[in-house]
Amino acid sequence: MKRIMWTLLIAICVAAASAQETIWEREISEEEMYAFLEQNLPRQAEDLRALAAINPVEYAERMKGMTDGIRRYYEVKQQNPQAAENMLEAHRMEYQCGELADRIVAADDPARKQELTSELHGKLLMVFDLHLAENQRHADMLRGELTEIEAMLEKRKAAKDRIIQRRLEELIAQRDQTLQWW
Repeated sequence: MKRIMWTLLIAICVAAASAQETIWEREISEEEMYAFLEQNLPRQAEDLRALAAINPVEYAERMKGMTDGIRRYYEVKQQNPQAAENMLEAHRMEYQCGELADRIVAADDPARKQELTSELHGKLLMVFDLHLAENQRHADMLRGELTEIEAMLEKRKAAKDRIIQRRLEELIAQRDQTLQWW
């Protein structure tokens, strides 16, 4: 009887959780993706639309990558809005770096190539710093989680005898019909 009640409780919790899906837990429609891109990364939206007509296979791959990236953005934004904005800025700058690299390759004038290369170097420094800051934020978050886990372990070690006694009583009570509620 107790197992059935737990099973029902778990089923209700799962149903409630799936009813409240967030954007990073479900499929993102093409319209949602383009709306996000138009608002945050308009140049990528233009290029993606053009790619759809030229190379549908690569378009599908990029769509998957974009939707995964958008999900990750919203997940990070829930925890740390500034980190999410930094992700977008890094993505914008990475895109600009690709454009600069194309311009370097296309440039005929060595002085122009050097000027563009210098500009690309500066952007790459900024992108690197954004990624480094994100990695530092993530490491700090993991450190905090580890501290909490270690504190919990210490508490559980201190309460070892009580925990074992309580589990012992639970196991016996589950099997002893006279100790069950009804």
